[in-house]
Amino acid sequence: MRFQSTCRRTWWSGYRIIQNNYVLAVIKENLTLLFCDVRGFTPISELFDPPGLTNLINQLLTPLTNVILSNKGTVDKYMGDCIMAFWNAPLEDDAHPYNACKSALLMLNEMDPLNERLKDASGP
Repeated sequence: MRFQSTCRRTWWSGYRIIQNNYVLAVIKENLTLLFCDVRGFTPISELFDPPGLTNLINQLLTPLTNVILSNKGTVDKYMGDCIMAFWNAPLEDDAHPYNACKSALLMLNEMDPLNERLKDASGP
């Protein structure tokens, strides 16, 4: 599988955590967003039955999610094979552009081991 991601900066209004207390506020913040999905996933997905596809998605999204979370990101949603994540909310992160780009690069690094595991599982 080949993976693609996009980082983008935008504005966000919502909750901000202040001193470990949730404070309801509308705060304009500069965020970094990341969207990632698998190129050509539809033809790949057609090769699997529903349980097999669920297993494939879990094998893909789990390590990618772990990378995002370990770099101070927040997963907003999963859309099939796509992950939408952002940095600098609800917790403040002064290095959010760096952490998002670092995550994107580390996510790319996760693809080779994943592809090897999938290749081994499918046989020769």
